[in-house]
Amino acid sequence: MLRRSHLSIAFAAAIAATNVGASQFYIFPVKEIEGLSERATETVRPLVDRRVVKYFTPEMQRDLLGYFVAGVASIYPQSTVHARQVRDTVKGSYKFVNNDNQACGEGFVAPVGSAYAIAIGVTRASYFEVDRGANVELLIPLTINLQLIKPERGKIAYTISETIYTPFLFTKQEMGLPKTAASISNALADNSRKLISSLLETARRNFNPNETPVRIIGRDGKFLVANKGFEIGFQPGLELEAVTAAGKQALFRVISVDSGYTVLLPIAGSVSEGEDYLFTFETGVDDARKPKLMPVTSNKPEKLWSNRVAELFAKDIGFNAPFQLAPVDVNFSDTMDSVRALANCVPWDKYPAARTVSDSRSDAPQFFLRFEHSLSPVALNKAANSVKTSETFISAVSAQVVDNDGNVVFAELGSDRYELDKVDNRGLSLANAQEVALKNATSRLAENFRKSIKLTPTDFRIARVSDGNFWVDGLPATGQNIVYEVLRPLSVSINGKPALMKQALDGTTQPPEQDGGQARFAYSISSPDVPKPEKGDIVRVLTPLRGHLPEMSACGDIYRAEGSLKADYLAPLFNHVAYRSPRYLVSISDADFYSDANRLLASGFYRFRLPHFTPTEFCFKPGYKLVQKSGECKESCTSTFLSAGSVIVEKGGARTQQAVVAQEVTIEGFAEAERNNFIGLKSMEESLRTLEDLSRKFNPK
Repeated sequence: MLRRSHLSIAFAAAIAATNVGASQFYIFPVKEIEGLSERATETVRPLVDRRVVKYFTPEMQRDLLGYFVAGVASIYPQSTVHARQVRDTVKGSYKFVNNDNQACGEGFVAPVGSAYAIAIGVTRASYFEVDRGANVELLIPLTINLQLIKPERGKIAYTISETIYTPFLFTKQEMGLPKTAASISNALADNSRKLISSLLETARRNFNPNETPVRIIGRDGKFLVANKGFEIGFQPGLELEAVTAAGKQALFRVISVDSGYTVLLPIAGSVSEGEDYLFTFETGVDDARKPKLMPVTSNKPEKLWSNRVAELFAKDIGFNAPFQLAPVDVNFSDTMDSVRALANCVPWDKYPAARTVSDSRSDAPQFFLRFEHSLSPVALNKAANSVKTSETFISAVSAQVVDNDGNVVFAELGSDRYELDKVDNRGLSLANAQEVALKNATSRLAENFRKSIKLTPTDFRIARVSDGNFWVDGLPATGQNIVYEVLRPLSVSINGKPALMKQALDGTTQPPEQDGGQARFAYSISSPDVPKPEKGDIVRVLTPLRGHLPEMSACGDIYRAEGSLKADYLAPLFNHVAYRSPRYLVSISDADFYSDANRLLASGFYRFRLPHFTPTEFCFKPGYKLVQKSGECKESCTSTFLSAGSVIVEKGGARTQQAVVAQEVTIEGFAEAERNNFIGLKSMEESLRTLEDLSRKFNPK
């Protein structure tokens, strides 16, 4: 009863909002730069270095917020309002009153049902300092994020971010002087304004809520089928207000989405088949039929690069992958706290969705994206009596798609060889160059991901259902947990075929069991809105059935041949060979992956948690041997060395399989002090070149 009361109140507010004009929307700026406040500690914002924050003085932040508010008003001149102009009703003629002290209800009032909060925040600020003899070289990468939020739904409607790099060169005597700090602050302020302008311009082009006419074309029991799908913005779980041309109001919950149609549940208002409703959608969205893929990032200092990789990967992958990315904003609760505090004329108790409850979401991602990064030694080349230098290195990023039981489903890799040339020690800093190389490697990873990773779902039918279990014909139960979804064919036809409604089942890590020639699944319903599975429903298996394969995971150590140079940066490359092996069902054994994934699931308010790793029968370890065979130095040096890489499989500590690739390599033209760095660089280059050979040896036909 309480839930229905909340819905009725929210619906009444939506009706008031619609009287303004269904296409009208309002935007109120959040006057706070997230990530720079005192509560944004390094624990809460590990990517924001406090050495950078100190340059964003209170006066500078006020100026930037003024610039931001003015920018919002310029791109949305008929929509911008102050946070205190937003309420649960509408009043007066439009006017933006930028007054923090205005009374609630004074002058024009915008309805929260038609309003969006727009917020900016510093999501990353790094500080790199390099000693250059008499000088100090600084590099400060700064990432600013812009979000448009539907506050009464507790939902991010649109988000983008951009990064800018600010380099500095000071003498050591200048470091620590007030004028130096002022110079850094001024440069950061200028670049922050550039980022804000660019973000707002991108938002102007892409965020313009529009009305779309949608027809109710059929009914199956309490469910309605509409004639448009994810392509216009429908997403499962949304609660959407809509209105007919005659002003008839309705409130719908989106149950299931496909291409060209959507299954809706009416929760307020009287709705009839054949009626046309106007729905308002903000931006284009990814295919809601695709399974969700959550990037897993770390807040440990040595793994902060994973956040940058996840951000870059999301931008590069676009809508063309077989998954829809579902990143978690770990600071969204803080954002909503700020929105509610500033828009404090809204009676937020009327909108329970504005306060997301822990473990309240049942639509957890079915897959997780894990990253590994490898960076070679930096090989410095400087000719005698020359002011020119060259620093060369390789950056590689690999990714594993992991199912909800910790098994690797797909794996891909991207790399970049970077040469940093300088004259008289001037040019990009090494830290900046490594950032660029990481970006390039991630871009190639995303490109390879799009090309090689395919999902080929397989459909089966439910034969019978009883007491929280259903049985499926033709599906072998081999002990492997299966990622699947259950679809109900409805009585409404779309293009001559039954519309399909996805059932809301809680994710489980319990594998199906063989039972009399059928696979038996245990299930539980995660939403009272949808019916239980029935005989004839479709079980769509999303991943290849590989339960018949031997299970394998990482042993946890690296094999280093006796006498070898240390080259652990090669390990992720050889791990990649194991992860993509078709001969094994490979599981992730890294404890940090599970703790990070579950931390993100909790931050996203998901009920599901990844189960702890279960030891496997087999384990693998990467191995290498890097040994100089011969070499000499005159004006410059030459070296011939053995570069070998391997993947070793063990069972109970005994070796059961080993694949090796090895080659002798000769390099020349380097200084003696740089010998190991050049050997390391070349060994990584050779390892990448021969990775397919190693994979073929590890997986003989």
